[in-house]
Amino acid sequence: MLRLSRRALLLASVAGTVSACMGSADLGGLVGPNGRLADFTSLPTSGHIVAAGNGTTIPDHLLEQRMQLKGIGKTRGKQVPYTGKEEAGTIVIEQSRQALYLVEGNGKATRYSVAVGSAQNQWTGESKVSAVHLQPGWSPPDVVRRANPNVPDMIPGGAPNNPMGIGALTLTGGDYAIHGTNRPDSIGRAVSFGCFRMFNEDIADLMRRVRVGTRVVVNG
Repeated sequence: MLRLSRRALLLASVAGTVSACMGSADLGGLVGPNGRLADFTSLPTSGHIVAAGNGTTIPDHLLEQRMQLKGIGKTRGKQVPYTGKEEAGTIVIEQSRQALYLVEGNGKATRYSVAVGSAQNQWTGESKVSAVHLQPGWSPPDVVRRANPNVPDMIPGGAPNNPMGIGALTLTGGDYAIHGTNRPDSIGRAVSFGCFRMFNEDIADLMRRVRVGTRVVVNG
């Protein structure tokens, strides 16, 4: 169960079933990473592959195929020293640094740059990866519709204007996700409504290395 700070719980109650994931500055004619992921069970299998069972991952050959089709390059993640107490395999997000760490153990971790929530939309706590989604579709919540009435009801997975990018790791609790982006210029900034955006090559690398059930620690 997702454990959030009191502030985050208040934000979740305002945002609805799933938190919005983009800042208001991103609304200028673009559909940003804001809102709930689509109901994957109702989508066609092609392009919407889901790893949902505990401990499962997306098969490497399927991920590689999608990456080649989308022209995704090598990860920008870098191995760095890590002195935290978390066990190997844990995802740690340091919002003040706009950084996500995948702990490897033996004093090392892979560090990825991310976009985090804006100051009023950040949250802290613990969660787990609930599912791994490859090229998911996206449906905007009410908060996006109010800001941009022309937003489509559904953006298919793989579409250039899909804010989820190559894939997404949804988190338990249903409110937030770690996902790719169609706005790489936002990486390294505090601009979202609580989700964590990564370069598409980095979320692809992370999707390959983690499993459903992976622990996620979000710090301020």
